[in-house]
Amino acid sequence: MYSTNHDLAGNPSSCEWGNMSWGHLVSRDLLTWKLAPVSPVLVPDQIYDSEGVFTGCWVPTTDASDKTLRVAYSSVKHLPFHWSTPPYPRHAAGLALATSHDGGITWEKSPRNPILPGEPDGLNITGFRDPYVTAPLSIHRSGPANLYGLISGGI
Repeated sequence: MYSTNHDLAGNPSSCEWGNMSWGHLVSRDLLTWKLAPVSPVLVPDQIYDSEGVFTGCWVPTTDASDKTLRVAYSSVKHLPFHWSTPPYPRHAAGLALATSHDGGITWEKSPRNPILPGEPDGLNITGFRDPYVTAPLSIHRSGPANLYGLISGGI
């Protein structure tokens, strides 16, 4: 059995747009995927993500014995929050983390969320979302393992 999580591109509880959440998918063959019985698994239920748990990424571990799964996601507290609806509201979206100890079936949001409340001060931006975290092997060969991350945005 294979398992993954995904951004539910819509509202899992209505046909109206909203309530952006993460679902849990399972597959026996990696070709056919079904929504798991416990889904969605990450929902907008905190002040910092009250308008949606948007796109994110898996956070790699630098310790092979660590079986905890980690994700970083865009936590949205104000909509709309993109360039086509100026002005862009300051700190509309931030960065949050969640962990799973059961293979992605259930998730717990970090008590330190949001780990980034929004974009850096002093920048007039048009977006701040879609985190990506990596542990590039080419860099690790020359020193200790580290994680590197970026967040999409525009200035």
